[in-house]
Amino acid sequence: MALLRTIPDIREWNITILATDINPKILQKAKRGIYGKWSFRNVPDWLKERYFLCEEKETFEILSRIKGMVTFEYLNLADDNYPSPLTNTHAMDIIFCRNVLMYFAQEKGVKVVNGFYNSLRENGYLIVSVSELSLPYFSRFKTLNCSNAFFHQKELHKATAPAVAAVSQNSFVKPAPPLIKTESISKPVKRISKPKPQIQQIKNAPAMPEKKFTNDALSLYARGCYEEVINLPAVGNSSDELLLKIRAYANLGKLKEARGQCEAAIAADKLNPKLYFMQGIILLDDNKTDDAALALKRVIYLDPNFVIAHFTLGNIYLRLGNNRNADKHFSNVLTLLTTFQPEEIVPESDGLKAGRLKEIVTETIHAGVLV
Repeated sequence: MALLRTIPDIREWNITILATDINPKILQKAKRGIYGKWSFRNVPDWLKERYFLCEEKETFEILSRIKGMVTFEYLNLADDNYPSPLTNTHAMDIIFCRNVLMYFAQEKGVKVVNGFYNSLRENGYLIVSVSELSLPYFSRFKTLNCSNAFFHQKELHKATAPAVAAVSQNSFVKPAPPLIKTESISKPVKRISKPKPQIQQIKNAPAMPEKKFTNDALSLYARGCYEEVINLPAVGNSSDELLLKIRAYANLGKLKEARGQCEAAIAADKLNPKLYFMQGIILLDDNKTDDAALALKRVIYLDPNFVIAHFTLGNIYLRLGNNRNADKHFSNVLTLLTTFQPEEIVPESDGLKAGRLKEIVTETIHAGVLV
């Protein structure tokens, strides 16, 4: 509502508003956008009259054009899987997190704020409540005073402090079998045993320097130094190296560059489902939902056990209101996760643990999303 009042030509803008919560039932209530009279006790009448429809029994529903501007997603701030294109928590201009940080222990609070810092663009803003301004979490930010309203800004080129890695080296393996054709998976797939990565030897590529590149790049990536990752000199142009640079471009919000790099990598290696997965995530981030779904279907054709591709495709279908296909892919996720240990990191998930992913999918289903 504030954006509509502020930006006259808002339809010409590419704006994403992401609302998150740890409780799927609360997310579903927010998606419905129906409020009782008590919710408007401190709201001026003109706002209620302009942006809401009066329903029966003194309930009010927000206009569909307002409702459609917001994407509601599950996110646990205590997890490590942000910033990430997978959760749309990267290259943000502004983050509002009010009356939340006060409930974390200091160590966890520092970790969460570091995640926010890495999720912001350079010069992006973090807004917290007045009661949280004094918390000792914001040393990496510059604090600004605007008419006695205080907020934190991510300074340009400010030295970054160590943060928890959002990606592990185990997330990257060598290219997978060749792409034959594209089709979707119609039945849940049961994984009997974990697939072994198929190693394709790259001729004349020295192993040690390439490993050193990956270690250095992972360290920089974990600290949010995405420009430094991109500028690292190429060693062997391996898929691992290219994937990490593509992720860095995406986390900086440079979708055009990320997409170009990804397409070039796919042209050179049509055998790798991970490249198609990154292509799908980038397309999804660019609001090209149909193209993103097609890329993810290619991933699943190449590797039916690609858990996070099923999860992402399920979320796409959920947004589109296709509950049947969403249920199919979420069922695939739960089936495939039976062979993972709860603390095991799901490949290509930016640090999401199998146990947590199972909880997310189960809670989504139990919240009645697919009914």
